[in-house]
Amino acid sequence: MTISGQPDLLNRPLRICVFTQQLGSVFSGIGQHTRNLVTHLTTAGHRVWVVAPYDQRPTGELPYSFEAVPNPVLNNNHARWISLSINFARCLASLEKKCEFDIIHFTDARETLFTRTKTPIIGNMNDTYSAQLQSLAYYRQNYNDWFFRWI
Repeated sequence: MTISGQPDLLNRPLRICVFTQQLGSVFSGIGQHTRNLVTHLTTAGHRVWVVAPYDQRPTGELPYSFEAVPNPVLNNNHARWISLSINFARCLASLEKKCEFDIIHFTDARETLFTRTKTPIIGNMNDTYSAQLQSLAYYRQNYNDWFFRWI
């Protein structure tokens, strides 16, 4: 069986690259999802690369490859995903010169913004406020990072 003219991916371990903002220290559902996903994928025999910020580097021996990117600008702000998106895109461009992935998974779909690849991408949607359109005045009145939320 082939999928869209691709070699039969169902009969061999996949090469999967996971991009996440949380791994070493989990503080939300994104981090827990990443840990569960990576554990399941490696246990199932897939070859996994995980890309996360430096401060999320896990400790100990890892059953997957780990690549660190610079910590996001505005780290304690909801707009952190913008700089993470830039860092992730740069890292992916570098990794794709060395590795060929079957699929790329972003645990936050927003962080694919600057990504350019021909490899299939999966992205999770985690925040509902990103889909709620409000006036500029609403964001200025209610959020310190109003500009980034409004965008």
